[in-house]
Amino acid sequence: MDRFKNDGLWFAIGSFVVILVQTFGADMDFGHTI
Repeated sequence: MDRFKNDGLWFAIGSFVVILVQTFGADMDFGHTI
């Protein structure tokens, strides 16, 4: 059960990062930020 909660937490963090990338990606050249 703890592992399931952990995976859910990382999934939420990953989704949040994706949203940030999509939001700020329009203003930055994504290839150069990596």
